[in-house]
Order: sequence, then structure tokens, then C-alpha cells
Amino acid sequence: MDNEPDNDINRSRTNAMKIETKNILEKHNMQVYLEDAIEQFLSLRPENKIKPVEFFKEYFANVHKGTHIVYREYPFITATLYNRLCVIKCVMKIFKPLLIREQKLNVKEYHSLLQLVWCDIPLAVVQSAFDTSGKQKKEERLSFLEFLKSSERFVLRWRILF
Repeated sequence: MDNEPDNDINRSRTNAMKIETKNILEKHNMQVYLEDAIEQFLSLRPENKIKPVEFFKEYFANVHKGTHIVYREYPFITATLYNRLCVIKCVMKIFKPLLIREQKLNVKEYHSLLQLVWCDIPLAVVQSAFDTSGKQKKEERLSFLEFLKSSERFVLRWRILF
């Protein structure tokens, strides 16, 4: 009987800790990354014999660098705002030579470029970025810088681009 108050206190602390853990996972979208890391580890483990600690260290280092979204599926790259912003950053790095060119590309041409890295990215997403560019419909071509800016606006405004 003497232990009942202690058990109630422990249960209360445990419940509070579970709620706090859940809140932290939700606030920082950590569930997305934890689930993905485990899936990636399980899919690679038989062929690599990599130690779990080393794998997760590398995985989260890539998340931190923003390279975790390269060659990934559309649902994953759109799962969090951070992922979508990392896509913009990667587009900038990968296609940086386009910045110095004056050439303007249309929606389908940008879509083709993005498909080199994210094969299942929908054309409608690229079209939506074009639609937020502020250009008149008759100007169906954007410079790379204009495309980056409109894509970023789209990501921040509707939170669904990449």
C-alpha cells in the first residue's frame, strides 16, 4: 500500500514524458525522419552490413546538410517544409550553371530538368511555381533565377511545392 502513491507519481511522470515526446516529434517533424531512417536502414542493411549507429549518424548528417532529398520520391520531398526548402537549395546547387545563362526555359523544360533528380515530380507542381512568378501568361519562359524565386514563394505560400 505504501507504494501506491509512488506508482501514481511514476505513471503521471511517464504519461507527461510521453506527451512531451509526442509534442517534440510533431513540432520538429521528427517522426518523418525517424520512420524514413529506419526504412532506409532496413532496406540497406543486408547488403552493407553497416552498424546502426554509423548509419543513423550519416543519415541525420545528410538531413542536416539538406542532401537527404536528392533522388527521393515526391511524397518524401514534400513531407515537411524543411524538405521542400532543401529541394530549392539543391536545385540551386545542381543547376547553378544556369544562373549565368540568359536563356529562359518554359514549364516543360524546367520539369524535365527536375525529373533528372526527382523522377516523379508532377508537371502541375512546376506549373504552379510558374503561376506564382507574377509574369503575364504570354511570357511563358522564366530565367533560372526567376524560376527559383517563384518556386520559393510557392513553397512558403502554399507549403506544397517540392
